Amino acid sequence: MKIILSEVLNLLTQAAGEAAEVRAVGETDVSISTGRGKPFRWRLASPEAPDTDSPHPIMWVLRRPSVAEMERRRRSGQSFVALNGAVRVQGPGLLIDRENLRPPKTFSKGVSSRSAFSDRASLVPRFLFAGGPEKEWSVSGLAEGTGLSPSGTSYALDDLVERGIVVVRKAGRQKMVRLPSRRALIEEWSREYHWRENRSVSVLAPVGIPERFLRRIGEEMTTRGWAATLHAGATLLVRHGLVEEVHLYVDAESEVELQAVAWEAGWEVGEGGALRLLLPRYPRSVWQGVTLVGGVPVVSPLQLILDLWNHPLRGLEQAEAILENLENESHVG
Repeated sequence: MKIILSEVLNLLTQAAGEAAEVRAVGETDVSISTGRGKPFRWRLASPEAPDTDSPHPIMWVLRRPSVAEMERRRRSGQSFVALNGAVRVQGPGLLIDRENLRPPKTFSKGVSSRSAFSDRASLVPRFLFAGGPEKEWSVSGLAEGTGLSPSGTSYALDDLVERGIVVVRKAGRQKMVRLPSRRALIEEWSREYHWRENRSVSVLAPVGIPERFLRRIGEEMTTRGWAATLHAGATLLVRHGLVEEVHLYVDAESEVELQAVAWEAGWEVGEGGALRLLLPRYPRSVWQGVTLVGGVPVVSPLQLILDLWNHPLRGLEQAEAILENLENESHVG
């Protein structure tokens, strides 16, 4: 069985709740931090391909375990993530045991190359989100607005219709499309996407006061496109909450390139830095809707909300504030 990291993170985040921070460590490990002592770390493994060489305890990823199998693993003190909606995690001073969690959408539907939440196809829901719930579009208008082909636009719309996210009505020979609820789109998308899916490099940059750092960073990063996200981006829009770590998307193709960006700016790469450079999970669509806020490029409100939605440090609170501002603007308009 192929382990899909986003599915594991999705379920672990649901199970851990706001009291703990779940994150990926590379492509094979996960860690959980409760704020007390060092984070606990596990190596992900499937029963079909066990990893006996890892220095870290194993967290089993199970597809459809029976009740008896899960009970057997509980009795033997094993940690596991069952993709049909159960999590048990055990470590020193830590025990999480949850069932009836929301299974990842990819588990129930299968991974589809025509998902509306793939990089290229997501230009459609991003465009609809920006237009708001009162705006209606023809399929040809969506294709023109997103730059996608009519067939690519239709595939994305078919998936959104199947998920119950958009409504379609006939107007003569045309089909008119509307996104009735921005929140419904966010809730559905956030089940398949977690900001930890963006690979990153930690940088020991002299951040100081984050807002001042963001305004002068353009002088250091002149060769790459970049945009602020997570709390660094949110504080420029809703201006509440602390920024303990600055997250920036960088237009790069590898973590090696991210390291080169840091070195060119005169920054040292190292764990524990207050700056984190992100390699976009959506290398094309993440740049849609980037705007300057006080001279600082910030990702679109949709991307900002998606990144914040599952962040344990008041992320949902800030995401809700941004969404509320958008809804108020729509009502005024």
